[in-house]
Amino acid sequence: MYNFYKNYIFAYIILSGIITSFASFFQLRDQLTQISLLFFFVIDLGFITSFVIMRDVKFERIEVFLIVLILFSLFRSIFFGQNEISRRIITDITNPVFFLFKIAIIRNYLPEDVGLDVFIKKGVKYLFVTSILIVSLLMVLGRYIFIYAGFTPPVEFPFSFYLINGNIFYGIITFIVIVLSGKRSYLLASLVVLIIYFLSFNKRSRLPFIIVSGFLIVLLFISIPFFLNYENGAIGKYAFTINTFRELEIDFNDEKFLESVDLISGGRLAEITNSVKNFSFWDNLFGRGPGFTYSYENSNPELTSESYSNVHFTPINLFTKYGLVFSILFLSYLVKATFISSENKLHIFFQLTLIMYLIEMLFSYNIFVEPLIPFCLAFLKSKINK
Repeated sequence: MYNFYKNYIFAYIILSGIITSFASFFQLRDQLTQISLLFFFVIDLGFITSFVIMRDVKFERIEVFLIVLILFSLFRSIFFGQNEISRRIITDITNPVFFLFKIAIIRNYLPEDVGLDVFIKKGVKYLFVTSILIVSLLMVLGRYIFIYAGFTPPVEFPFSFYLINGNIFYGIITFIVIVLSGKRSYLLASLVVLIIYFLSFNKRSRLPFIIVSGFLIVLLFISIPFFLNYENGAIGKYAFTINTFRELEIDFNDEKFLESVDLISGGRLAEITNSVKNFSFWDNLFGRGPGFTYSYENSNPELTSESYSNVHFTPINLFTKYGLVFSILFLSYLVKATFISSENKLHIFFQLTLIMYLIEMLFSYNIFVEPLIPFCLAFLKSKINK
């Protein structure tokens, strides 16, 4: 089963990245994404069901309580008739429940550190090559058509691995892939992890930190003219952000300032303010339930929608669907596993990888669909329990 899930992880990441790349280019992203998600949903369901039948799933108390809260949110939503039965309701239930099941299952079947170390090394190579391929497709296809949505190279494993093992050359290549992907959240996550590693985990060796940091800063400054003049949709995000920042006049009471912040964030600020309107006390406590949609509007009338789903800022998304109780418990569950102190190199690797994911989830609601997140959490939770 462990080998099956290992192969499943790589198949998911590699196929989803390449499929999304071509689907975006041929304007078939929605159709192919739904097909691929359905395929992997069936795989997840079969994987979990096999262990449930064998009665070989061991949960922690907090995991059981989180599942109960998710199911309660479904009951509350149906009982009060807030949301009609739809695909969104199903995925809003199955995604987090499957997520917790996978953590519980993988935690009990992880091999010893030696075997896991071999798996990590092979996995890093696959994901490194996949990341380069995805960004190369982005750069090439972007010459012929505006294309941006969906390009998320799986750089978290390679970046953390090369950083910890001092592979400066491959680390720099991975960082360049991150920059060229146009994902500002990935860029921020990589810089934060770089700082955390050298300040918290590698205090004895400041010289590599100074060299690598200096190189990356110089690289970014040299790249600015390229960002400002390149027409590719991904790189254009940097140009848009830089130019908007230039025009900002900080005044929190000024509507134009808030509109500019909303533009820089890709509409994230408007999502937050619109999604929590008219929440009652019980809504705040237990959320509006799975399948929750809201009316969205910002300064761009073309983006106005009466049934907008999800909020990119993950903590608010959790809050709107499942409520404050679930959000606090779930986020504390993540943080406790992530920031436990350790001198183990493999442990630090998973910590840094998970930190990257946590930073990225502040800008994108992907916490329950990234297959490597439950894998990282399963390892860290298994070490805490031991």
